Amino acid sequence: MLFQILSIGVPAGLSFRIMSVSNIWGNRIAASYGDHVIAGNGVQMRITSFIFMIILGLNNGYQPFPGYNYGAKQFERLRKGLN
Repeated sequence: MLFQILSIGVPAGLSFRIMSVSNIWGNRIAASYGDHVIAGNGVQMRITSFIFMIILGLNNGYQPFPGYNYGAKQFERLRKGLN
């Protein structure tokens, strides 16, 4: 059971760490161009994360639907829901 938990948790954790490191590097590079570049980058990141959160919310809301229908072998309902 521990292996199953780690097989999901470790890649997700590494992904978040890599994103954090890339943000740190991006901010350090932007800092050499001045404060206005960092501020613009912050605005861009907020807009991007807002759009990403909407997409993530829609995905998380839809995810149980195909799982339940696939498990119940209601493939026609699954196709209609996807369309």
